[in-house]
Amino acid sequence: MVSVIFLLLAVGFGSRLLGKGFRYYSYATIAILVVFGVLSGQQGGRAEANLPTPWIGLEQRINAYTFMLWMAVLAIGLLRAQKSE
Repeated sequence: MVSVIFLLLAVGFGSRLLGKGFRYYSYATIAILVVFGVLSGQQGGRAEANLPTPWIGLEQRINAYTFMLWMAVLAIGLLRAQKSE
C-alpha cells in the first residue's frame, strides 16, 4: 500500500515537469492507476478463496504498463528538454 502511495505521489509531482499537456497526461495516468487498482483489489478476496478471477491479470498489467509508459514519456520529455537547452 505504501508503494502505491509513493507511485501516485511520483506521478503527481512529476506532472509539473514538462508543461500543460504532460500534466493532463499524468492526471489521466493517475485516474487509470486508481480505477484499475480498485478493480484488481476487489478481486483479492476471490483470489484468496481460490475462486476464479478471470480479469485480475489484465487489470494488474494495465496498471504496471500504464506506469511504465508514463516513465518512458517522462524520460523522453526530459531528454528532449535537455537537448533544447
